[in-house]
Amino acid sequence: MTTIFFIWSSVQSLITGLLVLFIKKSKLNWTLAATFFVSAINIYHQYLFRFTEAKFTMSRFIALPDLFDFALPALIFLYVKSYLGKNSPKDKDYLYFAPAAIFLASAVAYVLSFEHFTFNNYIRSTFHSVVLIALVFWKGYIFTQLSYLIKEVKQAIPEKQQQQLDWPKILHYFVGVILYTAIVQAIFLLVIMEHWSYEVINDIRVIFNLNYIIFNSSLIIVSLFFVIKYPKILAGKLSIKQASNPLSVAMSSSLQRKIDKLFNVDKIHTNTELNEVKLAEELGIQKYMLSKYLNDQVGVTFNELLNQKRVEEAQRIFKESIDEEVKNFGVAIDSGFKTESVFYVNFKKITGMTPNQYKKQLRDEREGVKA
Repeated sequence: MTTIFFIWSSVQSLITGLLVLFIKKSKLNWTLAATFFVSAINIYHQYLFRFTEAKFTMSRFIALPDLFDFALPALIFLYVKSYLGKNSPKDKDYLYFAPAAIFLASAVAYVLSFEHFTFNNYIRSTFHSVVLIALVFWKGYIFTQLSYLIKEVKQAIPEKQQQQLDWPKILHYFVGVILYTAIVQAIFLLVIMEHWSYEVINDIRVIFNLNYIIFNSSLIIVSLFFVIKYPKILAGKLSIKQASNPLSVAMSSSLQRKIDKLFNVDKIHTNTELNEVKLAEELGIQKYMLSKYLNDQVGVTFNELLNQKRVEEAQRIFKESIDEEVKNFGVAIDSGFKTESVFYVNFKKITGMTPNQYKKQLRDEREGVKA
């Protein structure tokens, strides 16, 4: 019965990918179709290496499912990112496939290091253990990134348009499921198989296999249903209709004065917990209105504005304490940064110098004036 579930789930995913392309061929839909194709191939290989003699006759390819496991979260993330209209030509999206590329190169080198490579040379090896842990962290990272992405868009659009996020949420849940299965698999192979009896392990393996395929199959069915019932989701990017002019000219001028006061007088940016929602609350407007104002009128994102103000605050502190040996960590906290590393990255990005180089420049300039 379990083997039938695996085969059916693989076919299901393949059909869904083909249906996506049948409805409309576009760059965005090719990414979505590739996601389902990779899922189909992955499930099929899981079936081969779990239930057939392939793990012995094709042992050199035993790592293929792990390769697909690295690629699948990247495909889902890039699709959702593009669907939500958050992609940019400046983004180096190809880097999301770096983990898969690194794994592929490492796996090939590992397999070739054996004169006669077998199934047992991979499963439960140190290399495989590292791969399982890496997969958990990679899928967890993608799941978190998707959470932030969907939350950001949700906060930026009116409530009546929130239902448009149902499709990205389904894909987000899909990543959550593959994260869950990665955690369970890691625990099973790294902990349970090391300490429990063969009979117990065999029973748990059956439960794990059913657990894996039922979750995956259910989500593919939901995705297939969603694609068939709402074919408009395959028409292109998410259509978000925000108010074309949420702020009048007078309101924009008033808003800018309030922002200037909050940053230049109240030093609100020195609050390490400040975020866009809190700033919008201080200004008495909705977050999406603040985002639109900053993007359209000021030409910056909230994070760019915040980091700029914090770096300017750090520069002011350095100038006022030029004769003192101030620590970068203390300046970072006083400027509003939570960590010295984040402070360092943003300071160098904005000024073109590290904090220490900037302090040296200030001293050199002072010595030049004295001379």
